[in-house]
Amino acid sequence: MVISKGGLLFLSVFSAVLLGHSTLAWSASVRESVESCFGKQFPEAQRMRACDLLILNAPSLNTKKMAMVYVTRAGIHLNAGRFKAGEVDLNEALTLNPEDKVALRNRAILFQKLKRYDDSIRDFSRLIEINPDIVDGYKNRARVFLLKGDMQAALKDYNSTLKIAPNDPELWSNRAKFFVILGDMKRAADDFKRAVELDPDNAEILLDFAMNLLLLPANLGRDVEMATKLVKSALKSKETSRGYHILAMSHGDAKRYEEAIRNQENAISLAQSEGQSEGELKSLQLRLKTYRVQLMLEKHKARRKKLELD
Repeated sequence: MVISKGGLLFLSVFSAVLLGHSTLAWSASVRESVESCFGKQFPEAQRMRACDLLILNAPSLNTKKMAMVYVTRAGIHLNAGRFKAGEVDLNEALTLNPEDKVALRNRAILFQKLKRYDDSIRDFSRLIEINPDIVDGYKNRARVFLLKGDMQAALKDYNSTLKIAPNDPELWSNRAKFFVILGDMKRAADDFKRAVELDPDNAEILLDFAMNLLLLPANLGRDVEMATKLVKSALKSKETSRGYHILAMSHGDAKRYEEAIRNQENAISLAQSEGQSEGELKSLQLRLKTYRVQLMLEKHKARRKKLELD
């Protein structure tokens, strides 16, 4: 594998910082272990061996620096799906340095994946305690509260993220999606609107807002025309199966079934190229059949009406 001169320079400097000495004070093998352990461009097996060697043979590393080695090895384990080994290394890192923010975050995310929600909340809470202005802690803890079913705590954390970063469109979109889960479509629409104002070219937010508008009851501001405009703007940025599917929904809602059919066919075609699952494809195909039936019924009604007039 070819490494740029800049990459080698960075690793050499990083080695010196990690070891707390000039790299000249260390053997070439130890310097190589540092560079391999932390160098993401190296193969996993090589990185793992290097981290193992550092843990066994670099006793001069202080506790915080050794914690970094354990965090790095934990990441290799977790990326390979070795969750138990990853947890063991993260535990060791936090024993060495209880305020290691990367270790806390990674272990909290691991606990979330393992559905150990109380443990995940504990680590995210500790992360927030160390740095109360970190949006990531509140955002991720809100997600865990949501998974646990504690909606009040989740909303409090979503609100906290917006107090810290009120101009971040993703955070407004996150709270909007939370309101959708609660069934509060009006407040969701308000938050999506704010997200779009902050980032009018974000295709994903545009599509989320469009879907929200289509699901709103008429008395709460359901707006099919606005939804259609939002989807078309998103599709200008990037053509996706989801975008055409939502556009078909808006046309179908307006009883423009021929346009709905055309866009749903586009959605199915893109879904196949995007590698969507068989179940997702079947769902799209079922919606296409629905539009075709609705078009047939509309044409039948039109013929009957014409016959009655004649």
